[in-house]
Amino acid sequence: MKSYKYLIIFFLITALVACEKDSDLGFFDRQYPREAPWPSVTDFENAVIGSYWLLSGNNSGRNPFVAQRLTLDATSDGLYYNPNFGTDATTGDLYERRSELNISYPDATFNTGYMALGTHTDAIGFMESYENNNPYPFDINKDQVPRQEGEIRFCRAFTWWMMSTMFVPMYDPSGANDTKRIRLLNEIPSGFEEAVNGELATTQQIYDIMVADLERAIEVLPEKFEQGVHHPSYQYGRANKYAAMSLLTRVYFQMNEFEKARQLCDNIINYAESTGYYSLDHEPVEAFNKAYGFEGEGTEVIWFYLQYEGDGVGSWKNQWIAERFSKCRRYGDNHAGRTLTCSDYFLETVGWQDPATKEPTEEALADKRYNQLYHRYLANSNMPADYATPNDGIYETQFATTRPYVWGNKYYRDPNNRLGTNIPIFRLPEIYLTRSIIRLKGGDQAGAASDLNKVRVSRGLEPLQNVTENDIHNERWKELNFEGDRVTYLRALRMDVPNGDRGSGSLAWNSEKWLWAVPKREQELNKAYDN
Repeated sequence: MKSYKYLIIFFLITALVACEKDSDLGFFDRQYPREAPWPSVTDFENAVIGSYWLLSGNNSGRNPFVAQRLTLDATSDGLYYNPNFGTDATTGDLYERRSELNISYPDATFNTGYMALGTHTDAIGFMESYENNNPYPFDINKDQVPRQEGEIRFCRAFTWWMMSTMFVPMYDPSGANDTKRIRLLNEIPSGFEEAVNGELATTQQIYDIMVADLERAIEVLPEKFEQGVHHPSYQYGRANKYAAMSLLTRVYFQMNEFEKARQLCDNIINYAESTGYYSLDHEPVEAFNKAYGFEGEGTEVIWFYLQYEGDGVGSWKNQWIAERFSKCRRYGDNHAGRTLTCSDYFLETVGWQDPATKEPTEEALADKRYNQLYHRYLANSNMPADYATPNDGIYETQFATTRPYVWGNKYYRDPNNRLGTNIPIFRLPEIYLTRSIIRLKGGDQAGAASDLNKVRVSRGLEPLQNVTENDIHNERWKELNFEGDRVTYLRALRMDVPNGDRGSGSLAWNSEKWLWAVPKREQELNKAYDN
């Protein structure tokens, strides 16, 4: 972990920025670095591949995709921390919202994020040093350069977006947005002195970078992979135009630029409904069951993190921290995950659990998500002595449970590789539900109900009439719990986050408790923190 803590790591980025292509299965199966500058379009493709690869964290708990989700969901009202389900005091600190501490999971997002930002910024700076951002005007593959630029800008914006949800105040459309908490990295330091005297970024600067990068990415990225036109690995887990739109929708939603967010939702949904390339036609579980890319079209997943052979360098560890908030097979098929389950507050608020009996309601049993993407274990204290544990046993057999609990079941789904399934990042249901709340707030009751009910009906439920804001909040919660959405969604709507099973009350949406401590080593090395 020490190498992640020094700002001078940025001088090593160009040696890591790209990994040599060994096969065409995906971008994580690259093994050996190639140094910049990149003499051809083919070589520069490795800079793009390296941007995704480094963004994965490449080892153990450094994966920011899952570390960010764990941090945000652990602090939400949707999960419950039970110390009897494994001994993980670190997750307990997350659950108690102890953001003043340096905790490994937020630190992982920060450290990996800045290592990735160095990669993205180096490659973008290289492109911007040439006319029209094209270093290869005479290369036979020069038509690939706009896509390459779009992918790298998307990766940089996604990295900044993750950082914005954990270390940066929520954007205020009528405010100065001048708070400075984390380093501005818009070019690679030229030497040690520059590295340790880094400027801190304002909230405004960070959002400006995200918007500019994503607007450019939307302009130059293709709609989808085309065989024979794009690099073979582009079909697996890499961003297209609609992935960039989905991310910019989140950014605008956080900024309260609701009309701009709605327009992007319109574009995504119109494309999905007119082409069928994205749809809600498949069972919900199909979004989470895929490994090594998706077979065929018509899925609800717009962009996914490709979990190919671990992190692509022979390690299985990139998803392991998801076991903190997921049913998993690490201890056998009949074992629950560790530490965090659905809170009673969540289950009862969305109408999935009877408060008195703790039994699932008819609404829950009719909901495909509850049946496919959540897993309810009975108390093993009531387990018959002769109970033979099948692969999906109804009793949890690792931890002492005296009552039923419901775990999330969105990770570790590949039966042949307990850690090998892809991680969906953007899904079509989120886009419908985002547009639904925006429409309702704008007075379009019919449009809001239409979007909400498209999701509900696809999940096996009856459509709702006279849709309320709470209906939309709850539908989104059921859909996106365990995906790191709840806290950022409520805060973007300027809603305080309830305490859930912690007790009565809530935490204000603009509380500094949502801002995680910058790693101490960063503060020690960067003189900007002395001011």
